[in-house]
Amino acid sequence: MGVQTILGQKIDQTQKFLKDGTRIPVTLLWVRENVVVSHKTIDKNNYSAIQLGFGQKKKANKSQMGQTKGANLKAAPKILKEVKMDEDLPSVGQVINAQEVFKPGDIINVTGVSKGKGYAGVVNR
Repeated sequence: MGVQTILGQKIDQTQKFLKDGTRIPVTLLWVRENVVVSHKTIDKNNYSAIQLGFGQKKKANKSQMGQTKGANLKAAPKILKEVKMDEDLPSVGQVINAQEVFKPGDIINVTGVSKGKGYAGVVNR
């Protein structure tokens, strides 16, 4: 499979030790199955990509439910992310697990979004 991306949620930041005693920082992620929600094709959208969904929204509006109707999901995903792909696209509704994408020992790049804290004024300074 050509998917190189998976969505997850950060649980904790901790540390592990190698056999020689070197300490390395480790981030624990909660990764459930990601669902392919839709396709973006060259014919319709001028590029080729899939849209991955992760988690479940508590209250989804009509437009969000309509967006996920093609994937036959019971609830709208909490997070949607587009992943550009050139070759064979997985089918809509297919579940992608972390074991299919990564192998033990793979080096990965992680990007994240922190929740906004607003203007805290002098307290944070």
